[in-house]
Amino acid sequence: MNRQKEIYEAVVERGYKEAWTDEQFLARQAAKWGEELGELINELPFEVPNRALMNVLVAGQSCQWEFDYGIWPETEIQEHRLRRILKEAADMQVVLCCLAEAAAVILGEEVDLMDVAFGKARGDVVRGVRKEKTTDDTDYHGFLSGKNDE
Repeated sequence: MNRQKEIYEAVVERGYKEAWTDEQFLARQAAKWGEELGELINELPFEVPNRALMNVLVAGQSCQWEFDYGIWPETEIQEHRLRRILKEAADMQVVLCCLAEAAAVILGEEVDLMDVAFGKARGDVVRGVRKEKTTDDTDYHGFLSGKNDE
C-alpha cells in the first residue's frame, strides 16, 4: 500500500468520510485544503499583510466553516472533471513538495512530506472528527481582529 492510500485510510478511520459519498468527500477536501492553506499562510512572518495573502486567510476561514457545516449535495463527478481535478491536485502537490524541501533546507534536515503527513493523519485518528470549532477560533496574527500578535 502506498503512503497516499495509508493517509486516506487514516482520515477515513478518523471519521471524516462517515455519511459522505465519495464525490462529497472529494469536494469537501477542496474546502479542507483551503482551510489548511489559510493556516499555512498564517504562519508566514509578515509585518505588513499582503492583500492577496489576506484574502486567502479570510477564504480559509470560510472554507473551514463550509467543511464543518456546509451543505454538500450528492452529485456525480464526470471522468473528464476527475482527470482535471487530479491534474490540479498534482500541481498543488508540486508546490507542497517545494515548500517542504525549502523548509528542510532552512532547517538543515531531511524531510519526507508524505511521511510527515502520514504521521499527522495517524496521530489525528484518536482525536476523531473536529467538534464545535468556529472560524472565530483562528485570528490569523490578529490581522482579522485588528490585534496583531507579532
